[in-house]
Amino acid sequence: MIPVQQALEIILKQVPRLPVISVPIEKASGYVLAEEVYSDINMPPFNKSSMDGYALKAEDTQKTPAELQVVGFIPAGKYPDFKIQAGQAAKIMTGAPVPEGADSVQMVEKTEPIDDHRVQILESIETGKNISWQGEIIQEGQKVLSNGTFISPAVIGVLATVGKTNLAVIKKPSVSILVTGDELVPVNQKPGPGQIRNSNGFTLYHQLLELGITAEIQEIAADNLDDLTAKIQKGLESDVLLITGGVSMGDLDLVEDVFTKLGLKIYFNKVKIKPGKPTVFARHKNAVVFGLPGNPVSAATVFEVLVKPALY
Repeated sequence: MIPVQQALEIILKQVPRLPVISVPIEKASGYVLAEEVYSDINMPPFNKSSMDGYALKAEDTQKTPAELQVVGFIPAGKYPDFKIQAGQAAKIMTGAPVPEGADSVQMVEKTEPIDDHRVQILESIETGKNISWQGEIIQEGQKVLSNGTFISPAVIGVLATVGKTNLAVIKKPSVSILVTGDELVPVNQKPGPGQIRNSNGFTLYHQLLELGITAEIQEIAADNLDDLTAKIQKGLESDVLLITGGVSMGDLDLVEDVFTKLGLKIYFNKVKIKPGKPTVFARHKNAVVFGLPGNPVSAATVFEVLVKPALY
């Protein structure tokens, strides 16, 4: 029996590195980056208002209420073609470019329009208030994502922001799921006396789906050497084979016997984890194999702790 950390080190050392492929951003979710990503722009790309209100010079608001001349209106997406002079302001929307000469934006709630060309500023404001400055989040040329990053929806947003449309990624592994046990029946079949439905296969399938990996669920393997051997051989055609059940100490726990028969190298067969102690890890050529406990909670736990880190 070995500690979890040692088991992880063995697994990560034995899992073969899959080839690098190129994918478009639309299909990149669930992959792992195989390159560094740098920004081609500043973010924000211009000084941007973070409030609806009035762009102005902060020094004009030191004595309030202050009456200022309104010289323009700036919606988001339009770059102003005028400058703010002393005693002037421009009505501005959230996300719009701040005009040259303005050094702060007073929120609309702290203003009172007098007419179409004049506004009263009710409270003073500090220089720089309510402005997101050019490049304060990301600077042009800055590394924004590292090699080995898992591509989640949030990462997709970063990639889109910096204009990265095609990505070098690590190919997703092919995964086969094999559940074993004479007591198991398909989920669409009502269990008879002494039987239970195959919940493990679908739990693992959806745990993999959360990682962007679509697995193949094999037919349930019976507790006999011939059927188990044939189905494990088929599963070894995948990059990763996940087996549940048949890895403990019972008379019908035959998985390790089949591994030996097929020439797999077994690296460990017990881990100091609860639940999940009877866990087997083996390798056959370029395929890695995890023998997980048959107990559903144990299988799901071992997947999260030992299998998941090996997949990305």
